[in-house]
Amino acid sequence: MVKPSSEKEEVNNRISKFLLSSSTPYKVIAFNAAPVAILQKVVNFSEKKKILGTSLFASLIWLGALVGVSFMESWVKFQAPRPDIGRHVFSGLRILELTFATLITSFSVFNRGCFIGHLELLAPILLIPQIFLITPVLRKRSEITIVTKEILPTSAFHFSYIALEVIKFGSLFYSSIKLLNNLIE
Repeated sequence: MVKPSSEKEEVNNRISKFLLSSSTPYKVIAFNAAPVAILQKVVNFSEKKKILGTSLFASLIWLGALVGVSFMESWVKFQAPRPDIGRHVFSGLRILELTFATLITSFSVFNRGCFIGHLELLAPILLIPQIFLITPVLRKRSEITIVTKEILPTSAFHFSYIALEVIKFGSLFYSSIKLLNNLIE
């Protein structure tokens, strides 16, 4: 059965509000930290291979999303007739990144035998300034652009955002290779 247009619009509005809410990062961290902590206690994660495999999976999915959204989709987004598309896409990426950052960090911190190095934690750490310092400024600028239909000049925040994305890419790529090597051994 197809939902009436008004119900579908209501669902879309709820999703949009969740994605664009400033409290969403906190909700995502809390939502993901609890199940990971429970899994740590309930499931036998003493086997190093399971932990390394799960961390590798999370790193590769995160890496793929980062490349897909930040390096490929973003160019198309700026050509879209509706400028608010990017806000939703990047908010969705942040949710995915927070999910995998929580997973990778918890496995690294709580399972010392599986810690492969500090670069493994670099990408999750870089999310902190990106989500809580840079993204709010860029979101405010996009709201101004949407309301005024005026394109603002590029700011230092854009370059900071791009630099953090490139560093996260390098960190996730290197960590994935290290995790794969440790998994094969």
